Amino acid sequence: MRFLFFPLLFPAFLSLSQTGEPHFTFENFEQQVLDFNPILTPKITEKEINFAEMVLEETRKATKKNPANFNVADYWNICTVFLNLKMPRENLELAFRKMLLADGSCEYLSSLKDDTKLDEALPVLYQQSLNKCEAQGNLQQKVDPVAYARENRLDPALIRALAEIQEKDQRYRDKPTEQAVLDRENQISIEALFEKHQTYIGKSLAGEEFSYVMWMVIQHSNIPMMERYLPVLHTAVKEGELEPNTLKLTIDRIYAGKYDYQIFGSQFGVPMAPEDIIHKVKKEFGI
Repeated sequence: MRFLFFPLLFPAFLSLSQTGEPHFTFENFEQQVLDFNPILTPKITEKEINFAEMVLEETRKATKKNPANFNVADYWNICTVFLNLKMPRENLELAFRKMLLADGSCEYLSSLKDDTKLDEALPVLYQQSLNKCEAQGNLQQKVDPVAYARENRLDPALIRALAEIQEKDQRYRDKPTEQAVLDRENQISIEALFEKHQTYIGKSLAGEEFSYVMWMVIQHSNIPMMERYLPVLHTAVKEGELEPNTLKLTIDRIYAGKYDYQIFGSQFGVPMAPEDIIHKVKKEFGI
């Protein structure tokens, strides 16, 4: 594969810091990211440049080069790029704060906290944000699932079950041994729900609030279970029952676990797959 390197050309509004690093601003962050081209430096390897270029190009495609189209997945990916490129802390923190303001940020923090080194790069901010998300989650659990089901015309028994699964999925995330027991229990519960409904428990059956619960259990399971449910997740995404980015995360986790490389770049520190494999997987899943 050829590695393409670009000269240090930045838009007028993307200034350089005293260290020569690009300086991003809160107001123009999205456009600056779309125009950003990393360069090779003594502290950055060709592999890291290649990874950054791939993710940035994916971001341009996903957003159609429109700053207004950025979502939580795009901000998370930019955090990964900045971290990989060893960007100044101020740039990384800005990208992270942008991610926190996007819808679904708490789901990303909770689901990917074992697959990132952002907690090491931004220890205080990351932990504060995660604690806040977990506190919000606990408050949400105080909402009566029956009332939620009634308001949204959903099956009360199913919503109660999903609420319990959701709480158990996050109960001991900082204690792997204890959480492993709950994860296995949740996997059994999800298997039973799927056998009963014969479909992904998404927006139609669970509403927006609980549409990602089944995916979270699958994501926190094992490679065989993720592979078994991958077609189910794919169908759910195509039918609008689940957000597309969740499918990318699961695909990356499967490929990282089986082959030690990934397709979309969501797993920090895991190298990208060969270009032909990336193209094949994206074509297979219509991504």
